[in-house]
Amino acid sequence: MGASLGSLSAASLVRSDAVHRDIYLDEGLFQAEMRNIFERTWVYVGHESEIPRPGDYRTTSIGTSPVIMCRDEAGVVRVLMNRCLHRAATVCQSERGNAGSFKCDYHGWTYDMAGALRGVTMPRRFGADFDKSRLGLKPAARVGSYKGFVFASLSKDGPGLETHLGNARYYLDLFVAASPRGAIEAKHGAHKYFYDANWKFQLENSVDGYHPYFVHRSFFDLLNQAAEKRYDAYDDGSSATSKDLGNGHSALDQRAALGDSYFERVKMAPGGAQLIERMTSEHGAAETRRILNSVGGNGFNLAVFPNLVIIGVQIRVIRPVKIDLTHVDVYPTSLVGVPDAVNDLRLRTHEAFFGPAGFGAPDDLEMFNRVQIGLNARSVEWLLLGRGLDAEVSDSGIITAHASDETPQRAQYKEWLRLMVAEAAPAGIAA
Repeated sequence: MGASLGSLSAASLVRSDAVHRDIYLDEGLFQAEMRNIFERTWVYVGHESEIPRPGDYRTTSIGTSPVIMCRDEAGVVRVLMNRCLHRAATVCQSERGNAGSFKCDYHGWTYDMAGALRGVTMPRRFGADFDKSRLGLKPAARVGSYKGFVFASLSKDGPGLETHLGNARYYLDLFVAASPRGAIEAKHGAHKYFYDANWKFQLENSVDGYHPYFVHRSFFDLLNQAAEKRYDAYDDGSSATSKDLGNGHSALDQRAALGDSYFERVKMAPGGAQLIERMTSEHGAAETRRILNSVGGNGFNLAVFPNLVIIGVQIRVIRPVKIDLTHVDVYPTSLVGVPDAVNDLRLRTHEAFFGPAGFGAPDDLEMFNRVQIGLNARSVEWLLLGRGLDAEVSDSGIITAHASDETPQRAQYKEWLRLMVAEAAPAGIAA
């Protein structure tokens, strides 16, 4: 049987072509997701470039668990629970910074950057059996890094990080390979937003090629007007594809449809010809074209289940807070080893659609809120995800369909269901 949830089971909430409304509405199910998904599988935490020096830290969360990603005195990247072992107060309040230790302001306990308990105020009253070595900040059971992307798992069991990433590694490799040195930096801070709806809406939407021409029509109208041609990356006749990469990961691959579009836009930009000439002398014509075609991104959207999205030049992190409250952090990235003008163009291109004053997020958030309201129509129980189901092609573990098909969403809910009904379900979820 599936994981029990009141009178329902997780297995009864997902069909091959639809999901039940309760997966977005049921509080008990949300708590089960935190245990069975976010506390079990690999979850994206941050990028190594955010904490380049010993003592650097950044606070974030794994599901609803507050954590600190930091680099200790030896330069090792750590992921620690942001929770004093005494009376549970958080020990780090700032979003980011550099420190030599973490101090709990409630009773003064102090921890080093590796999480070890170093100082206890008035220790004599704790008794003879008090053992500081057992009371350090609890680390994530496993921490791994792939091409600078730091993931953590709160479970000591399960596949290794590279096995978990599987076919998604191809797209992470492409994202990093845009740099001639094979390295990116997420050093420009973040813009953040929240919406009053379920976390899975953002995951689904990030690789939804069916909605752009409707939700973002005003942006595409401006783009088509400026280019004096129709942007057709998602049209029925487009060569762009959607992919189920396995393990819940999915992608929209628009590279064939985009071609040299970004290179051509750079060439027409003020100072663009001079930039191309300068880069060609340093990198050669082919490499210059390749780099500049990544100015607006690599031509794909990647969703790494359950909380990491790569779109354009950004790293997008989905952070569930409540069943109907989600925080999203967006980190634009720069390429190592290119002229500053290239990274400036990347940031300006990112801002046009994805920035705080851009078209992207406000349009999408309005749809998320409308869906959350629409779910209250109790006479209709299912949300349909069957578009393109009969047209999928499977090869070498990857399922491919048209960019507007709902293959990515079906991929996500296959993994959602697998984790939710797994035999090793934590206490409180009956298998």
